[in-house]
Amino acid sequence: MTDEWQNRDHTAKSLQTLRTQVPGLVETSPGVRSVMVEYEPRTLPLAKLLEVLQSTDAGLPPSDAVSLPSRVLRLPIAFGERWTKAAIQR
Repeated sequence: MTDEWQNRDHTAKSLQTLRTQVPGLVETSPGVRSVMVEYEPRTLPLAKLLEVLQSTDAGLPPSDAVSLPSRVLRLPIAFGERWTKAAIQR
């Protein structure tokens, strides 16, 4: 598994934990190497949110020990064949 995928696994595990345990957390949206976190500051002050994020990250297993269910899809793609060329001409 590449470092990039290990980081994504680590991020996904963090989000699963946060969603179930943090009141005031409205939404989380993972990026490639980051997570957007929307929260309700009246319920969850920023200092508390930062504390929760840091402790959650510190408590996770190493990223190479995390495994998420996934599958590989292989899609046939053709370039330069007549249908693509005809579509470009239109």
